[in-house]
Amino acid sequence: MQNSASVFPYDPICGMHLADDQIMAAHSYIGWTYFFFSTECYEQFVRIPEKHVVLLAHFEQEYVSHRYSPLHCKNDHP
Repeated sequence: MQNSASVFPYDPICGMHLADDQIMAAHSYIGWTYFFFSTECYEQFVRIPEKHVVLLAHFEQEYVSHRYSPLHCKNDHP
C-alpha cells in the first residue's frame, strides 16, 4: 500500500486537484507518485520531471493554485 504522504493529489502540470475517476496516468519519481488529468500533462512531466519537481518544491502553492485552467488540460477520458 502506498504511503499517503508520498502521493501527489493533483496534476503537477496543470494544477488540477484530482479525484480517483479523473486520473488518466501516474508516474513515480524519487519516491513520490504523481497523477495526471491528461496524457498531455503526463508526457510534459516525464520529459523533464526534475524541472517540475523543483518548481513544486519552491513554489507549490502558487504553482498549483494559479496554473489550472479548464482549457489547459485536454480531458482524455471517454
